[in-house]
Amino acid sequence: MTNNILEVNNLSKSFQGNRILKDVSLTVHEGDIYGLLGKNGAGKSTTMKAILKLIKLDSGTIKLFDQYNIADTNAYLSDIGSLIEAPSFYPNLTAIENLKILQRLADVPQSNIEKVLTIVDLQNVPKKKLVKNYSLGMKQRLGIALALLKFPKLIILDEPTNGLDPKGVREIRELIASLPEKYGTTVLISSHILSEIEKIANRVAIINNGQIKYEGSLAELEKTSRLVIKTDNNSAAVRLLEQHQYLINKQNEDGFELNNIDRATIIQLNQLLVTHDIGVHELHVVKNSLEDMFLTMTEGAQ
Repeated sequence: MTNNILEVNNLSKSFQGNRILKDVSLTVHEGDIYGLLGKNGAGKSTTMKAILKLIKLDSGTIKLFDQYNIADTNAYLSDIGSLIEAPSFYPNLTAIENLKILQRLADVPQSNIEKVLTIVDLQNVPKKKLVKNYSLGMKQRLGIALALLKFPKLIILDEPTNGLDPKGVREIRELIASLPEKYGTTVLISSHILSEIEKIANRVAIINNGQIKYEGSLAELEKTSRLVIKTDNNSAAVRLLEQHQYLINKQNEDGFELNNIDRATIIQLNQLLVTHDIGVHELHVVKNSLEDMFLTMTEGAQ
């Protein structure tokens, strides 16, 4: 049986009369790398801040580790690490000095400091180098080290690759991908960079205008497909198919599409068109990608 690390149910939140979250629900399983995807302003950061009790909700419930309702306790926070927006440091201190402050506050072993510096590949940085002299990529890795210091059950990362060059993005991606297997840490990560999430996540949710439009595994998403058809008379072909109860998903002057049609139905559909003297010059199945799903869910949104 899969353990639920996080259960979010019907979250709603408004700021100054503007409804930011609209009945948001999602479930993160133990061992997931769970991608929360959406455009800027879609509600990703607000959802994460709600989980960490950084904002007060209007309604809804959040349950952690099959045990805690966050409205009743703060105890769950000891098992969560987070990097929300830009990491915060004391710039005139070293990495070790910054980590020591949190280590004492969190009451975790001092040996954790060297462990997390090694995990994020900062172990060879000169010990006296001040954080203000770190590159952006080094600061992001140090932010993840701070989030990992307690070796939490859940780590929440809000756009952790923002502003990084391709090398830095790859390094952070590889680091995040290693966390569940190597350290038993479940990951909730937000991003608007679909290609990065697609490489590491096993489950995703798409949020748009404060609403969850899709939640599921990437494996399930890859099973969905669309049938692209182009004929010598597309308008007649569409009319004919609709008369036979086929649902046309998308249509333009070049052709039209249907969703999730199996092989037997494709054969029947093709025979129907040919029997009615409609010439089919292109017919192929396209598997939906994460980008396809994202654009479908968010296109035209304000």
